[in-house]
Amino acid sequence: MKTHLPLLDHNPWSPSKADMAARCALSFKYRYIDRIKGGPRGTPAKVGVTVHRAQELVFEGLAVKEALAQSIVDVDEELTHKEEEKVRTFAQSLLDFKAKVDKFTAKHPAKEVFLERKWAVTADFEPCDFFDDNGMVRGIVDMGILLENGYLIIIDHKSGRMHPMSHFGTQLDIYSVMAHAYYPEVKGVQCALNFMARDQVEWGKPKTSKYVVEVLRPWLIKYLNDRAEAVASFSARLGTHCRWCDYRDICPEQVGNGNGETSKQG
Repeated sequence: MKTHLPLLDHNPWSPSKADMAARCALSFKYRYIDRIKGGPRGTPAKVGVTVHRAQELVFEGLAVKEALAQSIVDVDEELTHKEEEKVRTFAQSLLDFKAKVDKFTAKHPAKEVFLERKWAVTADFEPCDFFDDNGMVRGIVDMGILLENGYLIIIDHKSGRMHPMSHFGTQLDIYSVMAHAYYPEVKGVQCALNFMARDQVEWGKPKTSKYVVEVLRPWLIKYLNDRAEAVASFSARLGTHCRWCDYRDICPEQVGNGNGETSKQG
């Protein structure tokens, strides 16, 4: 009989869901258990989603001008004129990134290049449907390149400001685990970040398949179990993150604190 994993009480997880569990158990409850919808996306998020879509369309063969126009139509929320103009400022970055990938694959021949893959894996590290109730963790991979040399490249687009690779380490390690589940025959996985606003690609260190299996898999189980245990009380944890929380108006620790300043620290 298998030991029950605390993480399975709140699966499927994602990097952002686990991050919220670490920040505040009550906001986690509001979003993922009570299913209370948050506020509308702000400008950075709307621009980011649109530019991601435009990059995908460029790789599908559309000219950059048409890709940007189509991406603005495709987004769920209507963009303001100012937001549309912000999206169009990424035109050269979209072209430059496509050129970088073409140059990279000319030097390192690829068996497969894929875009926008919805991945999910079970607690046994087997691939499953993205919406499967048995999924342990899931995420949407922006781009992957399976090389003939046996390595799988995972690229995540970032439209916001640039941060060190370590800032995204947890997300990329989770992607590495999922990548190995879907491509178990690979020699290893290497993740990269495409900082679109800076037109710069940063590379992480390659992770061998042995490292993914022996180090990252156990780490991920412990990481998600810890996050599950952190939300057991569903209590509010106050901090600077409260200023951007979608649930300030209903949080018992924030109601009546009109200026948004926190009165306690967790």
